[in-house]
Amino acid sequence: AAPGAAAEVLAELRPDALVHLAGIAVPFSAPERDILITNTALAHDVLGAAASAGVGRVLAASSPTPVGYSSPAWRADAVPIDETHPLAPANAYALSKVVIEEAVRMFARTAPGAFGFFRPCYVISPEEWAGAPTQQGHTVAARLADPALAAVSLFNYVDARDVAGFVGAWLAAPGGAIDGEGFFVGAADA
Repeated sequence: AAPGAAAEVLAELRPDALVHLAGIAVPFSAPERDILITNTALAHDVLGAAASAGVGRVLAASSPTPVGYSSPAWRADAVPIDETHPLAPANAYALSKVVIEEAVRMFARTAPGAFGFFRPCYVISPEEWAGAPTQQGHTVAARLADPALAAVSLFNYVDARDVAGFVGAWLAAPGGAIDGEGFFVGAADA
């Protein structure tokens, strides 16, 4: 997006809430530098524009990758992994998400309203459950049948409809309970 585009749109529309999902969504899908710059600059522009426009609720998508699971040598400190797990980003995508999370916390400290982030596990849409390829080009059945495809992420996943439910619950929550906070969003058995 062009610099200032988010500010223009938000100043005109004056929404009550904003959910930021934009950016490069898959690790290694672009050069590392491009992923880092695109994701962090875009998020900062949107968060700053939302703060300037007085948007009351701002929620940004992060990822579980900041805990480091995409590194071949990574081991979880504890299972299940939760919001207290130490961060150990292993690529530019994960690092961009750490920066976005810190930007959310900065705006939570310095701007009115409530700013938060969420780490949705591997999001699976109804079409993907039915057999359509996922964002990585495999079907859900192929991921389940091949541990090499699922093991890297401990097959963390969430149904897209449950993510929508989380967003609705976050938007309805008392501001003091969510401001500056981050939440994993995953299936009950993930």
